[in-house]
Amino acid sequence: MSMELKKAAPVMLRSLGLDERWLQDKISGDPSLLGLGELEIAGREHHQPLGGRIDFLMRDAEAQTYYEVEIMLVQ
Repeated sequence: MSMELKKAAPVMLRSLGLDERWLQDKISGDPSLLGLGELEIAGREHHQPLGGRIDFLMRDAEAQTYYEVEIMLVQ
């Protein structure tokens, strides 16, 4: 069986009509998309004591490590 490989090209999500909420939903469904290992979502839209929100607070239980993940699309 012959397999054809194609080089992937970056695409701006906004040019496809997609936004940060779409990307957050994709990451919620599969946190491994971030490439940070086996993570669980510890919080979403987590409020900070001094203002603002963190899009995701994720936890690697095995390594006892937390990650703050901010989703931000560039213009």
